[in-house]
Amino acid sequence: MRRTILTFFTAVLLVLLCTLPAFANATEPPCFTILVNGAPEDLQITVVTPEGVRQELHPVKRGWESYFSFYYYMDGNYLEREDVISFMLEVSTKGENYAFEIPDDIRQYNTIFHLDLSAGTLKEAVLAGRNALLVAMRVSITLVTEGMVLWLFGYRTKRTWIVFLAVNLVTQTLLNLSVTGVIPPDGYWWFALIFGEILIFLAEATLFTLLFREKGRPLAALVSLCANGISLAAGAWILSGLPL
Repeated sequence: MRRTILTFFTAVLLVLLCTLPAFANATEPPCFTILVNGAPEDLQITVVTPEGVRQELHPVKRGWESYFSFYYYMDGNYLEREDVISFMLEVSTKGENYAFEIPDDIRQYNTIFHLDLSAGTLKEAVLAGRNALLVAMRVSITLVTEGMVLWLFGYRTKRTWIVFLAVNLVTQTLLNLSVTGVIPPDGYWWFALIFGEILIFLAEATLFTLLFREKGRPLAALVSLCANGISLAAGAWILSGLPL
């Protein structure tokens, strides 16, 4: 029993490693990003300088969310944070026009604004419950996908399914937390997803082999490999079109 418990916590620790921060050379992140839910097709967001120079922001759409990002470049010139504070945001859609000042307490990078078109407001915030909803949605998809694999391999006992659910709720929740909140979504979340799935395979293969009582240990390891392989492929396809 002690060995099983030690193995379990060692496996969980390995999964947690994928959430540790790392620093390396990369593309400069945006100064700010404006998140819009259900953005209409004609929505335009333009940054305007005090001199009248204009730069339209082009959206990245993922599912029901659209992201309008502004970087520290305009007309080929690199800007400073102090320059951005003096700019205005013009928003137009369906004949309605709004103008917003950029708050002077904006962070250096990755400030997230939420644009509420129905209320005509721009706030530095992400909707409450957004991350919880996305994590719950993706974990549910993973449980269904991997559960189908488990069922096809003939696993039926209550103990097996309890172990499967408990292990996956822990590992998949941690994995999805590590890739949630990447706004705007760029290619870097792929590294966390793939590396995390490798760690999860090792953790789940170990735990399934130790804790499953049906059909022997080799098949338990094979089930873990198949389930996580299918889950990785399905998850990558689904995530490519959903908010992060």
